[in-house]
Parts: sequence; structure tokens; C-alpha cells
Amino acid sequence: DSSEVLMLGCCSGWFSIIDAMCSLIQDHIDIHSEYQKNLNRLVPSRHSFQFKAQQVKEKFGCLKFYYEGGDERIAGVVKMAEKISLVTCQFCGNPGTMTKEKTRFMTLCNACRSGPYEELENDWNVTPHDEIIQ
Repeated sequence: DSSEVLMLGCCSGWFSIIDAMCSLIQDHIDIHSEYQKNLNRLVPSRHSFQFKAQQVKEKFGCLKFYYEGGDERIAGVVKMAEKISLVTCQFCGNPGTMTKEKTRFMTLCNACRSGPYEELENDWNVTPHDEIIQ
């Protein structure tokens, strides 16, 4: 069985970004697979489209998505998600800005920045994503 659980090393404020990114990537893989299947009927090929998500985490206040394979479209989707995370509070998902809190960079909204963000850091752990990445 090639199914693996992808662990998320970030806060829940970015889960909707990750969900949208994964949906776009899966749609692209599905379309590419169907196209390749139809093409192989005409011209047999041993090449297949390969993609594997490896890690999702926060790094310097930005969402980072590490993967193998893919193509330019997937690279663009990942880059877009990473850019969106730079303006999205990592704790609550509201619009936010990059800030340096003590010794670490974070992307926070005004409410999370002015509140006791130390309490929010309890949300900061490796969380199993509720979907299986295949």
C-alpha cells in the first residue's frame, strides 16, 4: 500500500491554505493521469507522472511544502500557497503580517499579535492531516 499520512508541522490557521493547495494539486494529477492514459493508447510510454508530498511545516513565519516530482504547475501552486501564508495569520487564518516575536518570525493578525501568543503556541505541534495523501 503506497498510502501515507502527511504530518503537518504548522498551526491550524494555515490549514485552509494547505487544503486548497492539495485540492489543486490533486485535480492537476487527476487530469494529467487521464490525459496520459488516453495518450498511452495511441503511443505506449513507460513514463508516468510522479508526485510525492514529503513535509509541510512553518519556517521563518512562512508555510513550506516539500515534495518530490511534479511539474511547473504544481511548483506554481506551492509557491502561491507559500505566498498566501505570508499574509495569513498562522494561528487563526485571518489576514496577517510577518513579524518577529522574541527570537522567531511569525505571521500574525492584530488580535493574535496583541494577545498572549504564547498560549496560542500550544496549537504549534505536528498534527496529522485528516486526509491520506496517495
